Amino acid sequence: AERPSIGFALARSLGVVEQILPEMVPLYDCPQDPEWHPEGDVWTHTLLVIDEARRRCGDLDRPRLATVMLGAVCHDLGKPATTAKIDGRWRSPGHEAAGVAPATALLDRLNVRTMDGFDVRGQVLGIVAEHLRPSAFHKARDTVRDGAFRRLAARVDLELLVRFARAD
Repeated sequence: AERPSIGFALARSLGVVEQILPEMVPLYDCPQDPEWHPEGDVWTHTLLVIDEARRRCGDLDRPRLATVMLGAVCHDLGKPATTAKIDGRWRSPGHEAAGVAPATALLDRLNVRTMDGFDVRGQVLGIVAEHLRPSAFHKARDTVRDGAFRRLAARVDLELLVRFARAD
């Protein structure tokens, strides 16, 4: 679909999300700092990311497109467990690592493993765990070294991670 968010919104209104993707339910009404996320809660943000990922990644082959799309669905699953008001602002420290367990549960339920020999599951979990890394590397571009990129590349496909990060 060109705008997968429409299907997710319909699934929510029909109660399908609660039955098939219960890890997403805590995203409803989970607050975010309006300076960084003027769109509102984590659910709304996720729907925007899903649409943007689709728009930016339509040229990928099926396994890699599925990876980026599932990464978009799962990338902030750790926010509800880590979100707190800190110094008057909504923060979610460590949400990337906290998102790996709910993402794993979601992928297990959907029986996501490999597709055409590509490790979709491993790459989705890598996107979830590392989705803030491209931004961090960009901010520290004068001090980040090649070794940091090599270590990251050992954990996740850098092209897919960067494509995802541009959508987030």
